[in-house]
Amino acid sequence: MKDQQTIVNNARDYYSRFGTWFGYTLVLGRAQHFGRYNAEHRTEKLAQRNALEQFARVLAPRKSDKILDAGCGQGVVAHYLAEHYEAEVTGITVTPHEVDVATKLARHRSLRGTTQFELGDFEKLRFKDGTFDKVFTYETLAHAQDVERAAKELFRVLKSGGKAVFVEYEWDYDKFTAEYQKTFDFVCKYWGGFGVRQFGKGEFAKKLRKAGFVKISELDVTAEVRPSMKRVKKLTAPLRFLVGWNEHLAKHFANNAGGNFYEDAVALRAFRYKVYVARKEAK
Repeated sequence: MKDQQTIVNNARDYYSRFGTWFGYTLVLGRAQHFGRYNAEHRTEKLAQRNALEQFARVLAPRKSDKILDAGCGQGVVAHYLAEHYEAEVTGITVTPHEVDVATKLARHRSLRGTTQFELGDFEKLRFKDGTFDKVFTYETLAHAQDVERAAKELFRVLKSGGKAVFVEYEWDYDKFTAEYQKTFDFVCKYWGGFGVRQFGKGEFAKKLRKAGFVKISELDVTAEVRPSMKRVKKLTAPLRFLVGWNEHLAKHFANNAGGNFYEDAVALRAFRYKVYVARKEAK
């Protein structure tokens, strides 16, 4: 097993690469998560907007809420919450480049709330107990070496009665084929922070309970994000063809080379994309 500093270094290196952040900017409009499609949101731009709107409805931020975005990327979600709900959002990431980009973008937007971005590791948070009214992760806990430890840290910094929302994945490893296992092993080796076993079917909710969270619910929205996954697979096909699985080339474009990663797993019924909501019991 890789130690946590190695995981952090890998994630920092991955998200600092030109191929990574250019890909996110070009394909997903700076977002580092999938869009949510439906009858009214049929393009990636609209689906990304819908993803933010649906997420905000679940998080239910209020004016001047103090919110932690654990794994903030380029600040897309934090900016949205500050702009539309006047929340005070602190975003953390292990990547200096993302701190710079998120901070600069915030300066150029008319945000009614406030945002602050800084380097931080969600397994070792610097904040005092009970600092935040709400905490969330958005497709980020796949980078944790110890998901349970990260959940405990997020629980610790959440105020009594506070809400946590986790938009995360789960895997059914029993449904992997030999060919898909090859893809999975490649991605785990080269994508940012991977190299550790991500949580399997039903495991994440158990870890949240063990961390202390109560009133845990989960919503499966795999069908809504699948068109976004299919789009990524289609757009990255030419590059995957060029680099194949040649590690010397592919490791520099791992997110592109592995663009079929999620869609192929959904086709195997080995992957679920879920929104988890949990509470810290009020004292």
